[in-house]
Amino acid sequence: MREYLNGLDANRPKPGRRRSPEAINARLAEIETELVGASSWESVQLIQEKSDLHADLESRKTTVNLSSLEREFAKFAKAFSERKGIHYSTWRAVGIDSAVLKQAGISR
Repeated sequence: MREYLNGLDANRPKPGRRRSPEAINARLAEIETELVGASSWESVQLIQEKSDLHADLESRKTTVNLSSLEREFAKFAKAFSERKGIHYSTWRAVGIDSAVLKQAGISR
């Protein structure tokens, strides 16, 4: 259950335009150049931006197999929902697709 919800969060589109890996690498190169003449405070900001960009690149390498997580979710979701009192609308509100809920046997 938790893994599927985490997988959905990881694959949910973020607001704004997503940078390409090429654009990220170009910005990383710019940061290296800017660091040479940067003040202490500017260095802190640039190093943080560099860290954020590296994290963005790494997160793109990690893929989540949602289809297998969906199957596992569907196996246990109905019993879990009944046990915890979780309704269809709650699952929909957190982003579970209606087809997955139907597969799990959870109806409105």
